Amino acid sequence: MNRFYGCFDKCASISMAAECKYGGYPNPRNCSKCICPHGFGGAVCTERPNTCGATVKALSEKQSIEDTLGDINDATSRDEFDMCYYWIENPQEKTVELTITDLSIKYEKSGFTMVTSDAGCSVGGVEIKAQKDYMNSGYRFCNMQNKGKIIYSSNRVIPVILYSRVGATVLQLDYRTSM
Repeated sequence: MNRFYGCFDKCASISMAAECKYGGYPNPRNCSKCICPHGFGGAVCTERPNTCGATVKALSEKQSIEDTLGDINDATSRDEFDMCYYWIENPQEKTVELTITDLSIKYEKSGFTMVTSDAGCSVGGVEIKAQKDYMNSGYRFCNMQNKGKIIYSSNRVIPVILYSRVGATVLQLDYRTSM
């Protein structure tokens, strides 16, 4: 769509156009700023979005991202997603192995803890951007059927985006560089 309307060409001739990274592109309304792929932020897409999460480094020893996002006591659907952004940095661009060890969407109802399975990942889950083209959506997972799922990536930065709009999304993701 942007190509059809010439949005990319608008900033091509401007010497002050932003040099966007990670697949971002200059904003046609303000060529000095970038439109960044989901999971990236800042003036030229080199910063993790400024919400919860962390930037961690992949090492040969197994490490984990463990997080609960949302409110387990709130079973109502929120209009907006709560979002939490993690970046797994891989400075040597080795192959990183990511394993989902826990993933569920939970909420309390009438004193019971309910665990939901959302086939469309519309109420919560995790998105892992392991492909080379960051403008594409990442791999999305949202239930325990994905427990043990292994994803590989050799990207310099691997965004892991946790999201929730009903109850709480619970994630444990193990990661390490492969030998």
